[in-house]
Amino acid sequence: MPSLQKQGIGSLLIEHTINVAKAMGYKAIVIFGHPAYYHRFGFENAKNFGITTAAGESFEEFMALELYKGGLQGISGKFYADPAFEVNEEELEIFEKNFPYKEKHVTNTQLK
Repeated sequence: MPSLQKQGIGSLLIEHTINVAKAMGYKAIVIFGHPAYYHRFGFENAKNFGITTAAGESFEEFMALELYKGGLQGISGKFYADPAFEVNEEELEIFEKNFPYKEKHVTNTQLK
């Protein structure tokens, strides 16, 4: 909600996630997000590491962050998201009927 933005909550969550990923021994994080937001945490275009989307695309909203210097050295290729992120439109429509109607909006910070 806009009334809860600009309080540092999102930054704390990102910083915590980065620290947890490091503690778990991960070498890097790959993410889709708004560059103006994620660049300040050190994320950069994944193409800088030789990583593209599964479709072979590269764009600013597709980013990676090395959790350790050289964490992505020697790693390149295509990123395949987990099937958990795939949306079945029919199932989504059925699911959304369980909630009161709310008009959907796409903001300039969301991928189109």
